Amino acid sequence: MFHNPTNKLFKEILKSIKIPVLLILLFAEQSVYPQEKKHTKNINSDSILCVKLDSLFTKYKFTDFEQSKEICFEAITLGKSLDNHYILEHWYRQLGDLYAAYEMNSSAANYYAKGLLYSQNRKNIDNRWYITIGNIYFADKRYPKAHEYYQKAYAHFSANKDQIEGIEGMAEALSNIAKIYQEHTMFDSALILSKKSLQLRKKNK
Repeated sequence: MFHNPTNKLFKEILKSIKIPVLLILLFAEQSVYPQEKKHTKNINSDSILCVKLDSLFTKYKFTDFEQSKEICFEAITLGKSLDNHYILEHWYRQLGDLYAAYEMNSSAANYYAKGLLYSQNRKNIDNRWYITIGNIYFADKRYPKAHEYYQKAYAHFSANKDQIEGIEGMAEALSNIAKIYQEHTMFDSALILSKKSLQLRKKNK
């Protein structure tokens, strides 16, 4: 549970929610977060509890690292108790974002990787995870790992190469690999990939 003053804030959140409504929202559906709208258009993604926790996290994200971390772990504990992979994926992303915001890139990469695992357990995996993890390794100058995840991103997005999202994902992955080549002064290779990326984006108009 939270330590003061977080514990007090969390209790206030729970008091403000009618228990029957909360139970319906938690158990009726697994997908409750905004980023799931494209897969679950008929689901109420503005669950009171999730909005409250997200708002609380946003409030402290850039001002109180420890309190923000407590909020994330409390939400993750809830997700595990419900065996809800959507909640777990979402809050491991939040936790990764938190560590990335404080430039703790190694820890951020670890939490992002956990989020990816929960995403892989779903039918509609979010391929943006590979770009996100690649970006955090790139920021940490761990270029081989960044290259690995950008390549995975390209491969996964290629499965939907006839769709706008797939084409854009492929283009972004190639552009990011080009940046790695630039860091290694491999300018010819970087230029080739940059041109391929541009061609894909033109295809998307």
